[in-house]
Amino acid sequence: MSELKRMYLQDQEARRRLSTIADPTKRMVSMLEVSLDDIGRLLTVLELIGKQEIIFGQDHLCAAVILHHSGVPALCQMAHEFALKAVAMDYRPETDEFDLKWLAAAALDRMLVQTGRPQSFGTQYNPETDERYPVDPNITDENRRQWNVRPLSGEGDKPLVGYGSE
Repeated sequence: MSELKRMYLQDQEARRRLSTIADPTKRMVSMLEVSLDDIGRLLTVLELIGKQEIIFGQDHLCAAVILHHSGVPALCQMAHEFALKAVAMDYRPETDEFDLKWLAAAALDRMLVQTGRPQSFGTQYNPETDERYPVDPNITDENRRQWNVRPLSGEGDKPLVGYGSE
């Protein structure tokens, strides 16, 4: 297993654990711990990018997920580009991996929200209110389907196909 795949699995497991914590105080402490771990994973990914060691489709997907969780608009843009590159490479995600088109859409949405603009696909929600951030009205549900994103009237922000879908 590659270092990137290992970090990807750690990233996902940390987020799964967070979703099981009901107590708000314990959840906040765990979120801070995950954030610290995210920084370590992010630094490693940036180092691998600098060494030009992101080569295969799976590398691009794993790096995209980690960059997507950075909270930095430029790195979310990079996550979008890495997911698109994996799509262009015709990478077929494993069952425990994200749908690439959905990931590309979600990374773009996150970057747009972080820079104060309406998101395109409607994948991002305010964690405090659980309400969807504003969405560009010019993007249609047909556009969303092309990126494996549910229509705005659909439930949740999970992809229509692949990892995370029902």
